[in-house]
Amino acid sequence: MGKEPRPYQIVCINTSISEYQKGIVRQCVALFTGAGKTFTSIRLIDEYKQKFGFKRALWLCYQSELVDQSGLAFLREKYDTGFCDLVEKQGFIEYTRKNEFPGHFKMGLVKEQIFEIDADVVMGSVMTLHNGLDSIDPYHFDIIICDEFHLFGSNSAVKVLNHFVPKLLLGITATPIRTDGMMLSDIVQKIVFEYDLGQGIKDGYACELDAIRIKTNVSLDRVNSTAGELNLGDLTNEVNTLARNQLIVDSYKKYCEGRQCIAFCVDIKHAMDLAEQFRMNGYDCQAVSSNEELTPDRSENIKRYKNGDLQIITNVNLLTMGFDRPDTGCVIMACPTKSITKYLQAVGRGSRLKSQEYVSRFGQNALILDIVDVTSRHNIINAWELDKQKPVEDRVFVSKEKKEKLLEARKAKITHERKEDQHVSLLQIPRLKIAKFYTMSEDATQAQLDAIAKWGYDIKDTHYTKFMITEIFAEQPATPKQIGFLRWKGYDVDGVKVITRGMFEAAMKEIKKKDLTNKAKSF
Repeated sequence: MGKEPRPYQIVCINTSISEYQKGIVRQCVALFTGAGKTFTSIRLIDEYKQKFGFKRALWLCYQSELVDQSGLAFLREKYDTGFCDLVEKQGFIEYTRKNEFPGHFKMGLVKEQIFEIDADVVMGSVMTLHNGLDSIDPYHFDIIICDEFHLFGSNSAVKVLNHFVPKLLLGITATPIRTDGMMLSDIVQKIVFEYDLGQGIKDGYACELDAIRIKTNVSLDRVNSTAGELNLGDLTNEVNTLARNQLIVDSYKKYCEGRQCIAFCVDIKHAMDLAEQFRMNGYDCQAVSSNEELTPDRSENIKRYKNGDLQIITNVNLLTMGFDRPDTGCVIMACPTKSITKYLQAVGRGSRLKSQEYVSRFGQNALILDIVDVTSRHNIINAWELDKQKPVEDRVFVSKEKKEKLLEARKAKITHERKEDQHVSLLQIPRLKIAKFYTMSEDATQAQLDAIAKWGYDIKDTHYTKFMITEIFAEQPATPKQIGFLRWKGYDVDGVKVITRGMFEAAMKEIKKKDLTNKAKSF
């Protein structure tokens, strides 16, 4: 492996080792999409082998179909391009089972009917291991790498990880938040290193991003929430319309003409309809999905896109993980989401550094088209929501040119601002801080699970702790009576899109604290 690690990758490796020596043996590393998670993981494995004598490593993928993808990515970081092209041509599984790798390296596979665990590195899927745990010694692997760690929130994944007793468990992800919005603290002890997209852009390891909000007249207020995310059935009925799809096409034409583009859609029908709308407007566009009958030639269309022969590709949750086309110059977020993980995974498809050919046409940048629908009851994730609390200098989805204009405007505002006091009459609603003590890390009770099941949370295959249940309860919308009480107490209830039970509880604590203080002063 001739490539030299980047400075932050060296810091990541050294930090992991330092934390390991302190007894932190269940770690999480968060690196933005395109930061080199695979390369960093390989170097980590090598460092632990050299320093601590680690032998066997398990590279664990949550989904079976990601095993081949992760295995090829692993080989491409370890060996030269010519050899890896040969492996891909002959078929990753077929070649790997021959174990003909340079340097006496041996790779094993655990996938479907294949169960080869005596190797230097074993590429395995959670479900296959889950079904064969009884046949594996818990101490068989010295190090376990969990690829796309944010997916590891299911009961089956937690059972697999709890079966093994490795010297080090390391989760690698772009976002240390599970797909249901919970943190991964029930699995790991600590996030030992984090290098986010904003820092990557500043340091020149990711391309500049510029997000454009495309406002629609579509309302999401009739869309319900299920398990903390927008209900798919409700959502598709609202957003998959001719007018909205044409607005997306017109926006692409206005802002992104000539750029290769990936559009993320609500469901397969939405992906197909949007692709058809693009074709009707003269663009070479195809839809891809997990359903080969409805969207045939998936592999061929993805290959065409990667080769630069297909201009636009629409998809549903298919091109979010492991898909790599650095010269993607436009990402269309046509699917509203409440999930920061889902959003950043999609946006990451455009964040990789571009080729010289691309840069000569468009510059070292990518455009994000945020299709923003109207809502008064949902906290939808988009570039604006993620950046609005940050100072101009730290905003991720704003181009350098726009940042300079915003800084000039801020400077002018300060210069001309009146020097008189402003009276703020409304109180800001506080956020609830949930104390996490030992018993909160225990598994949720059946009564707690039954309670969140009513809100659509999957209690059959998803792992929850008591702390997570508390967080879920805190994120539920406050009742009209509670909101009315806060208004009566002088809180700014109209300045907040969604007031939660947790916010109401925090406000009540604040009110009681003030009452106690006032009583004390009266004596």
